[in-house]
Amino acid sequence: MTQANLPPELIDNIIGFIAIPRKLDNLYLDISFRSSDEKRVKPDLYSCSLVCREWRELARPHIFHTVGLRCVLPLEEGPITLEAFLAFLDATPQVPLCIRKLDLTLIRTTTKRWYLHEEQPVSGVDHVVLHTVLNRLSRLHSLSLTGEHLFTSTLDDWAPTPIDIRHVHCNSTLGDVFPLLQLLGNVNELVVKSHHSFVNISYLARPAVALSHLKLRSLRLAAYSPIASFVEGILLSPVVNTLDSLSLMNFNTGDNCTALKRLLGRVGPRLLDIWIDASCILAPLEPPGQLSGSVAF
Repeated sequence: MTQANLPPELIDNIIGFIAIPRKLDNLYLDISFRSSDEKRVKPDLYSCSLVCREWRELARPHIFHTVGLRCVLPLEEGPITLEAFLAFLDATPQVPLCIRKLDLTLIRTTTKRWYLHEEQPVSGVDHVVLHTVLNRLSRLHSLSLTGEHLFTSTLDDWAPTPIDIRHVHCNSTLGDVFPLLQLLGNVNELVVKSHHSFVNISYLARPAVALSHLKLRSLRLAAYSPIASFVEGILLSPVVNTLDSLSLMNFNTGDNCTALKRLLGRVGPRLLDIWIDASCILAPLEPPGQLSGSVAF
């Protein structure tokens, strides 16, 4: 590879996706985006370091602005921890400076041992490890987290140094959003998409109040599930004092519209930009002929 004169377009395709497997047993390079074409490299940290060094020498620097590194959970091999990704970063010191985007996917599921007839839950992400990883990636500008019940630890006795990230995308249970925000400082845009309702406002109150260090400018919220408790958490946090852009989607039920009105009543006067998807779809239990709450709004 070092002797070949590869065109930049081909190198762009080669460095498209990296998955760090369990215990770094292998490093997979997805070239054609088909599993049948996966290439495997010698299974040790030294080999991973050599491969990444070759990529940096051959590839154009801007490629790394859009590379996403993600931890995957293949069910047949067991859970892949964020600790393995951290070990990879420590073994390849030239890589963290190149990474601009981190895409962390956690498949929250169970595996069953057929001989014991018991299910083993997949562990989540530890706050301290995630904070350490984000600190390593000093040029990171985009963070995406996907999964259910992402975090296994709490921040009750820990005050982390806030980390600045431009774009944060969280597709998880609503209860994961505020613990994640406790790690962050200046955030240009937060996208929250959740299909899982979370209604325990007392659980949200403490982490919401603890967000005094967070300066969030733009919030994009998709209400795929009951969102009232999350909005109440936002109202309890200092975030309402820094928001200047708001984008709201799927607010097509009465409860969600009520929460929306409360949010607008608090942040509306200082907004510079607002976009609301007031869908005309009728709520499932509404009698024919009645408008949904969003249409009334």
